[in-house]
Amino acid sequence: MDLEEVVWVYTPIFIAIFGIIFSFRLTLSRKNLNNGIITFLITLLNGFSIYVLFLMLNDYWPTYLPHLFIILAVILFLIQNILNKRIGK
Repeated sequence: MDLEEVVWVYTPIFIAIFGIIFSFRLTLSRKNLNNGIITFLITLLNGFSIYVLFLMLNDYWPTYLPHLFIILAVILFLIQNILNKRIGK
């Protein structure tokens, strides 16, 4: 295992998995339509990203697309947190 694999493959996979888990936890704690839609989008983006990153581990052509999707999913998660704080008040 190279340092390059850890930085460009394993770390984004862990970020994506934790993003899915925390988004589901937030959705289960406050059940509303906004949470459901955002959680679905986060799961879809991170699931595709994990799939492509696993393909990159098997010597497929590297791409930056999963990293962009993970960044977008993190932004969606932050928006989900902000919306829940505003609705909770």
